[in-house]
Amino acid sequence: MSKFISFFTGFYLCFGVVVFAQELEGFSFKKGEKLVYRVHYGFINAGTATFEVKPQRELIGGRNCFQIAGTGKTAGGWDWVFKVRDYYYAYLDEVSLDPMMFLRYVDEGGYKFDEKVMFDHQKDSVTTKKSKYKSTDGIMDIMSALYRARNMDFSNAKLGQRYPMKIFLDEQEYEVGLIYLGKETIKTELGTFRCLKLQPILIISNVFKDTDGMLMWATDDQNKIPIRIKSEILVGSIKADLESFENLKYPLSSKVK
Repeated sequence: MSKFISFFTGFYLCFGVVVFAQELEGFSFKKGEKLVYRVHYGFINAGTATFEVKPQRELIGGRNCFQIAGTGKTAGGWDWVFKVRDYYYAYLDEVSLDPMMFLRYVDEGGYKFDEKVMFDHQKDSVTTKKSKYKSTDGIMDIMSALYRARNMDFSNAKLGQRYPMKIFLDEQEYEVGLIYLGKETIKTELGTFRCLKLQPILIISNVFKDTDGMLMWATDDQNKIPIRIKSEILVGSIKADLESFENLKYPLSSKVK
C-alpha cells in the first residue's frame, strides 16, 4: 500500500463511527452532494480526494441504496513520479444506512487491484471474491462509516469520549474508533468555521507513526462535513483541506466569516 493510498484510506476511516441497531432519520446529506479536498504533502500539492453522493438510486440485495463514490488522484506534477487513480464505491441502504456492497479499484504506480465486498446483515457475514467471513454486528466498510458517522449527534459528547467501530478491509476485520476532543474554530481558504475536533484511532501501517497520529475537524452544524484532516507520517506530514462543495442539504451555519 503506497503512502498516498494509505492516507486516502485513512481519510475514510477518520470519521467512521458505528451505531448499532439504530434507524436514522433526517440524514446530514442528500443525493447530488459533492465534496472535493486538496491533499498536501508538506508544502507540496500532492493530489485531490473527492466524495460524491450520486443522484441515481441503486437496488442492491432488494434494498434501495445510496451510491457514494470516492476518488483519489495525484496532482499532475506527481503523476510522472507515482501516478495514483483510485475509485471507491459504497452502496448504503436508504433507510438504515447499512452497507450493502463496497467496491474498490486501485491503480498506483502501475500496480492494480480491485476488491468487492457484499454484506449480509441478517446472517452477520461478508463475502469477498476470495472467501466468506463471519462478521461483527454493525460491520462497516470505510466509505459507509464516513457517511453513517456524519449523522451522529455529538451535542452531549464528553471530552475524551470514545466511539468504537468495526471496519472490514483487505479480507480482515479491524477494531478502530474515534475520540471526541471538543470544539475549535479554524481558518481555511474557504473561510472560518466552528468545528468538532476529532481524533481517529488508526490501523498501524508502514506509513502512519502510531494509532492516534491523525486529527480531523468537521463542521459543527447539521452537515458535519470534514473541513480539515492532518496526519503525521513516518516521512513528514499530510494535510487535506476542503476545497469546494456542492448541493449541501443544510445551510453551512458553522461558517462564521
